[in-house]
Amino acid sequence: MLVDATRTHPILASGPDRWPSPGYTDSKAVAASFDRPLSASPAHAVFMVIAPSTAPRSARQFVQDYAERARMSAQRAADLCLVAQELTINTLVHAGARGLLTIWAAHDEVVCQVQDGGRIDDPLVGRRAPGPADVGHGLFAVHQVSDLVRVHRRSEGTTVRVHIGLN
Repeated sequence: MLVDATRTHPILASGPDRWPSPGYTDSKAVAASFDRPLSASPAHAVFMVIAPSTAPRSARQFVQDYAERARMSAQRAADLCLVAQELTINTLVHAGARGLLTIWAAHDEVVCQVQDGGRIDDPLVGRRAPGPADVGHGLFAVHQVSDLVRVHRRSEGTTVRVHIGLN
């Protein structure tokens, strides 16, 4: 992980010392290198179809009910609801209004995934604060409240998988 940091940060630091990173390269190329296929959802996962009749409120309620069954803390459940809302809105607005929201528990976390036919061209979208006129505010919010966000882009669409700890 430290090697990856040297590839994405032009300046390294230790205390007051600063020096150019010898491994620095194009951050978009580094981000694209992490765009790998995701493992299949487990058999115990539950899902909700995202369609034009699906409101973000339905997605929030779906994951809130799951969070309660998984015994998530109130704050982490709120984070999960925000993630589901933002990813559902992205599907409705940017991906032809059709997708699949899947959720499951794994060890001490809940995983929420949205798969749709949209295409994210910028591999860093959501990883840096967007400007007022830019798209990506929803994915930026998702990154802010999640423990891990994985994005896999395919020719037929995109899958965003988010991991959020129970507490």
